[in-house]
Amino acid sequence: MTGTPANETTFKPKTLRHSNYRTIINLFRNANELSIRNISDLTRLSKTSATKIVNLLVEKNIVLPIGKGSSTDEGGKKPEMYSLNPDYHYCLSLTFDGFSCIGRILNANLKVVHSYSLDSNYRRNYKEALDAIIRTINELMKLSNLAPEMLFGITLSCSGVVDVHQGLLLEPIRDTHWGHNIPVMDDVKRLLPFKTNFYLDNLCRFSGYFELIGHPTRNEYTFIVISTGDTTGGCIIQQGNLVQGNHGLVGEFGHVRTDYNTSRKCSCGNVGCFEAMVSSSELISEAERNAPATSSLYAIFRHRHLEMGDIFDAANEGDPFSRTILDNVIHQFAVLINNVRFICDPKEIIIQGIYAFAGSYFEAELHRQVSSSTFYSISTEANISLSRDNILDTIHIGASKYNIDCYFESEII
Repeated sequence: MTGTPANETTFKPKTLRHSNYRTIINLFRNANELSIRNISDLTRLSKTSATKIVNLLVEKNIVLPIGKGSSTDEGGKKPEMYSLNPDYHYCLSLTFDGFSCIGRILNANLKVVHSYSLDSNYRRNYKEALDAIIRTINELMKLSNLAPEMLFGITLSCSGVVDVHQGLLLEPIRDTHWGHNIPVMDDVKRLLPFKTNFYLDNLCRFSGYFELIGHPTRNEYTFIVISTGDTTGGCIIQQGNLVQGNHGLVGEFGHVRTDYNTSRKCSCGNVGCFEAMVSSSELISEAERNAPATSSLYAIFRHRHLEMGDIFDAANEGDPFSRTILDNVIHQFAVLINNVRFICDPKEIIIQGIYAFAGSYFEAELHRQVSSSTFYSISTEANISLSRDNILDTIHIGASKYNIDCYFESEII
């Protein structure tokens, strides 16, 4: 399900009994309401066993009885219905960098109940950023009137290379002045006046974990997520497990070299990295510098700066110049995807962020390029999906889902 977190609770129940508890809890997390018969049918447990487990979950306040459901087709007795208690526990999720610290409280149904943020008009040093993290956590606890024992835990999301096992930010890519091997987890634990479960990870991994929500079949196979924008990243998820690796490098797709014929330098110091080649700011700059008078982009740029949507729209409408600069981006995606496919052979590739909104030309050409690559006589048909959810929402919701999954994986009921 997940990797090993830097967590206060580390034991994992392995008995069949507790496996059944977790199975039924997960059913409630993915359904608005269930009856004992529903649970019995879905789990193949006897109604007696299902009833015992549900009664204990009600006793623990994890599940609530919500009244009678509809009678059966034969007009039998109306069943008692149950649902997950959204207020059983809460998740506290934070994203942070040198300029901002954004915090949210989400309930057990992954709905936001409180938000709080601390922005800065200058790039904070690490000590100042840490202070903003602690202040945001304390303010959210006050706003929500929560006792620490009401938390599933706290998730911290940031860009950069993260060692989730030791709670270290190894390389803060956006805030290089912070240094290296930063003990974020230990620092936060030391400064907070209470204990709870903590999880630190790259924000693209948490954002990718969001893609499990509402898609139960994705728990059954391997898929990758590519997050795009000015910075890029992603993750690999195998049978519902977030792959985190040993050194924090899994999912750093932005720093895979996809162009060996360029001198364009990446923030990591290398040239030809995927992130540098598909950067939205770079693409806009190129379009503004080189758009000919015959391009529809030229007329737009005479009145205002271009946006990515302008390039996408023009390409979709057949503008040759827009298609030319987008073709290079599509080629970088195809190279990355084909390389990653040889490493983990995903059943599905999901694209998040700005390029998920590129439209028909990008989608058709990317699919054509990826699927046209050959490998002996094996079919290379690609299953590429576009996720258009708000990226900040996917980070907080994905992190909170991860938090809850870890809690019920390790918590003995």
